[in-house]
Amino acid sequence: MINQFIKYINSQKLSDFSDKILLTVSGGIDSMVMVHLFKASGFKFGIAHCNFKLRGTESDQDAIFVGKAARHLDVEYFEKSFETLGFADKKKLSIQEAARELRYLWFDQLIDETSYKYYATAHHFDDQIETFFINLFRGTGTAGLRGIRPKNKACVRPMLFAKSADIERFAREKGIQFREDSSNFGNKYLRNKIRHHLIPTMENINPGFRKGFEKTFEIIRETDDYIQKSAKETETDLIIKTGKNNLRIPTNRILQLLPESKILLFEILRQFGFNYSTLNNIINSLNNPPGQKFYAGDYQIIRDRDSLYLSKRNEANQGFSQEKITIEHNTAIISEPVQISFEIIERDSNFQIQRNKTIAQMDFDKLVFPLTIRKPKTGDYFSPIGMTGRKKLSDFFTDEKFSHHQKMNTWILTSKNNIAWIIGHRIDNRVKIDHLTKVVFMAVLKQAD
Repeated sequence: MINQFIKYINSQKLSDFSDKILLTVSGGIDSMVMVHLFKASGFKFGIAHCNFKLRGTESDQDAIFVGKAARHLDVEYFEKSFETLGFADKKKLSIQEAARELRYLWFDQLIDETSYKYYATAHHFDDQIETFFINLFRGTGTAGLRGIRPKNKACVRPMLFAKSADIERFAREKGIQFREDSSNFGNKYLRNKIRHHLIPTMENINPGFRKGFEKTFEIIRETDDYIQKSAKETETDLIIKTGKNNLRIPTNRILQLLPESKILLFEILRQFGFNYSTLNNIINSLNNPPGQKFYAGDYQIIRDRDSLYLSKRNEANQGFSQEKITIEHNTAIISEPVQISFEIIERDSNFQIQRNKTIAQMDFDKLVFPLTIRKPKTGDYFSPIGMTGRKKLSDFFTDEKFSHHQKMNTWILTSKNNIAWIIGHRIDNRVKIDHLTKVVFMAVLKQAD
């Protein structure tokens, strides 16, 4: 197995022999065999152990066992305990999802803070099969069926070549000590049900089924690579960025893609957490009146008149928040919540009025500093330049056919509680330049790329 181990690392380009690798060790048979293989192969490594505090004394005994193994091998050792149940409850995750998120966050942190280049997990070939069925039951796309990736950024998985039976046989031959995790024997988790019931049934039907899975994974990986490449090309033509976390997808472009390229749209939205069922609901909404909303984790999609607007939920839900940004007369630039530069200009014969909605030129003497940038409020009104009388801001939005997304992402500049500029759209008559204006206060909005 040692030769296979080295050959797999080299063939998958997981690391160089000179790299320091941090081994993530639970104390179970898989991770302890991985430790033995790294030691026997001469790689430089350290050990990290997570105590998720899920099995009481048993969890603590695992930590003691791994710590002793690290001291016996005279390698650097890292250990961290987690309040997994509290984290799962707070984040609305399953216990397994919470443990996974906690450990990978910590492993990435260790890589950033230490001299280790990669961290290694002990996932093996049978884990690939279990993951395949878990994702199959969840209704995932090809990305979830292609199997566990040998390398993902700082994470390497050098045991994927090995089957569970090979690992057990090697551990017996070498007399490798390990800890049994009692939770592995129950059927509480879906993975255990697959391991204890589905896979043995498949072995009874066809003892060589794992060989077929090797070929299947190869085909799915190649298929997924093709789909991801096509999705990336489609995304370039389909997605319009309207801000840091905001995207606009014109509905006419979606309709042009359907039905042949539906899977490509799914792959684009999947990266934001949207599943295939929600995709179908989104597509069905294209024939309905605008206004529907679709949610996935931190993101939401709003179906508007001619587009889908995708944004972070916390940003999209700011709406009419009371957050305020103060602008002094000597403020040169702000970058949040929008990027605007400010300049005071003496008006002379060379001065020209700019006819551009992203530029606001106002009479400096008509403004009362400090100015304020805020979200619109219910009941706001202003006097649009070029019009007589005053107008409710909500009526202005309606007349200008603002989409829901535009309303939610509009900011206003105020002077002594009066609207001076609907940023990026219209200034107020009360601050406009006239024949008496001597000093101009100019604000220039930098629009998102």
